[in-house]
Amino acid sequence: RFDNKLDLKVTGVLKNIPINSHFHPDFLISMSSTKNIYGNDFLTNILNTTVYTYILINSPANAIAIKKMFPVFIKKYYGGLTEFLKPTFVLQPLSSIHLNSNLGGEIEANDNIDYVYLFGVIGILILFMACINYTNIITAKYSGRIKEIGIRKVLGADKYLLIKQFVGESIIIASFSVIISVMLVELFLPIYNSKIDQPLTLDFTNNFNLIIAIICITIFTGIISGIYPAIILSTLNPSQIFRKLSYRKLKGTSIVKLLVVFQFLISTGLIISTIVISQQLNYLRNKKLGFGKEHVVVLPLREDYTRRHYEILKNKLLNISNVVSVSGSSVLPGDIKYYSSFRLGESKNWETMDFIYADYDFIKTYKITLKEGRDFSKSFVDDQNVNCILNEEAVKKLGLKNPIGHIFETRSISKGTVIGIVKDFNYKNLHQKINPLYIAINQNGINYLSIKIKAINVPSTLGSIKEEWGKVFPQSPYEFFFFNEHIHKLYKSENILADIFDWFSGLGIIISFLGLFGLAYISTIKRTKEIGIRKVLGASPAEIIILISKEFIVLVIIANLIAYPLVWYGIRKWLQSFAYRIDINIWSFLFTSCIVILIALMTISILVVKVSKENPVKSLRYE
Repeated sequence: RFDNKLDLKVTGVLKNIPINSHFHPDFLISMSSTKNIYGNDFLTNILNTTVYTYILINSPANAIAIKKMFPVFIKKYYGGLTEFLKPTFVLQPLSSIHLNSNLGGEIEANDNIDYVYLFGVIGILILFMACINYTNIITAKYSGRIKEIGIRKVLGADKYLLIKQFVGESIIIASFSVIISVMLVELFLPIYNSKIDQPLTLDFTNNFNLIIAIICITIFTGIISGIYPAIILSTLNPSQIFRKLSYRKLKGTSIVKLLVVFQFLISTGLIISTIVISQQLNYLRNKKLGFGKEHVVVLPLREDYTRRHYEILKNKLLNISNVVSVSGSSVLPGDIKYYSSFRLGESKNWETMDFIYADYDFIKTYKITLKEGRDFSKSFVDDQNVNCILNEEAVKKLGLKNPIGHIFETRSISKGTVIGIVKDFNYKNLHQKINPLYIAINQNGINYLSIKIKAINVPSTLGSIKEEWGKVFPQSPYEFFFFNEHIHKLYKSENILADIFDWFSGLGIIISFLGLFGLAYISTIKRTKEIGIRKVLGASPAEIIILISKEFIVLVIIANLIAYPLVWYGIRKWLQSFAYRIDINIWSFLFTSCIVILIALMTISILVVKVSKENPVKSLRYE
């Protein structure tokens, strides 16, 4: 039974629609049934833009031929209406919708391919940071095997045999790492899924591509991590080796330093990005939108029956003591996506303007500020389906000095009068600027019932609302949501971005300072005798810390300076997607640099203090 007025016969059962589809229907109805639901002209009314058309073609070449037919089609079926409608038809590959489409009136909110690329790049960079750690530490560790390398060379081992040995060791370590990482992914995947609100799974059954990808990543990681120390050490000749060549004298130590700079460049970039994204999201959450979003309960009117009889429910709800006001609307503030053609008086120039269909008390319920004129009232007969209220941007666009009383006309509403002006409010999400808007009474276009309630005894009030719904619409399912939660969902992708950047930043910081700790440890061990001598000569622990730290701190500072312009450019591009955004603050950069340098100093200090506390005699007996 559909919409309490049409019986439908079940003729088939669909398999579950994949999560990455661009829409997820609960059921499908034949197009021939629509006339019994929406009227006889549903499929023939050219102003009806609610139908999505899918075309199956034999080859991509046919798409070109279809595109050439569009101008003729528009001229034939739209005729004189093209002047104000300006219809355009485009073809879009089905596979590109889910990640690449963000048009008005999408069936569902799509995901963003840019974020997929962004997270993929960040994941690769973090993996590369781990490879740098391995490369730096293993290079130093292999310096302790220089005699072994010399003996192998004397016994006939060539360069390529040694490279294969070192790279093979690296691949074996990477293989063990992959096994552990798969276990960790299984452990943390539920937590990650709760953050991104997507049911990701790690399924190896019948997933050959995933297995091949993991094998390739393992081999690549092993090679990229082990190839540099393998080449450096395998090129040494025995005469160099037996002269007690130390790690500090190895060729290519400047490359090691360059890798450290690159590592901290990534970490600094992630931290700054996290701070700015967090600031932007806080700005969005706290920005005054120009309407009240707190303590508003929304009831979706999904059936034709509930839409036609919502006023019965509205009058019942107004009798509940904690209900302040009730109003219906075609869409909700913050998510307006309908527009129409509009012109003033006898003007021949049509303007495109967004609109909201509402009933009485809409402005009161959402606390929208009335700047000039009056609100809709049942005392005025023409307020229904005729008169309208404009926002400030509409007045500005139309060039009206005294807008109240001007005659206007739309394609869906007959000529009426401008009765009021409301202050501009963000009726779309904050990615978009405020555009011209008109609000009109049209009780046939109501899709949502908004109920402003008091902030006391909320559970009791919700129970009373549900009870009244059940009395008025006993055969219709009851559902509700709080309006402020709806506003929060409009920025779902940004919240996910912030959460994932938090994770990535934390991981990047840990990897960077593990690498720094390892390098500082190696450097400290190599200079144990020097530290002992300096202590004997009266050097304090603070002087020793400065001595060991300065070369690493210089690298961290260089990394920060390189990161600044790169991060500024990337963050600026991201912020440009918002019509309302924060200014990039230099203090975010300086704060990050101070934090990174401070943690680097603490990391190195822990090691140096431990070594400096040892007896100088023990230090001088080192080696």
